[in-house]
Amino acid sequence: MNITMRTDSMGVQHFALTAEGAEAHKIFALLAPLVLNASEELTEAQKLEQKLITEAKRFYNPGFGMTDKIAAIKKVREVSGWGLKEAKDFVEAKIQKPAELIDPQVSR
Repeated sequence: MNITMRTDSMGVQHFALTAEGAEAHKIFALLAPLVLNASEELTEAQKLEQKLITEAKRFYNPGFGMTDKIAAIKKVREVSGWGLKEAKDFVEAKIQKPAELIDPQVSR
């Protein structure tokens, strides 16, 4: 298992965890609530965005082999109340592909 961290332009810390097989799914499920609780100084909009990203990554996170984008979009719609287009655009814009975890300058 390997863990790396980076801080984005808004000061939000992002962690990347590399694990094999089912271990990755178990670890992510355990860490997701901690990520949400660590963001106490964020605005309500930022908290919602963090929550939506966390929920979407339960289903669609190519870096960890989770590829059910449709389920991620449905979850974002359920939590946010957004329409299909807004939820799809959000998932596609916010969930990083493996190359972007290494180099955030990689275009989508």
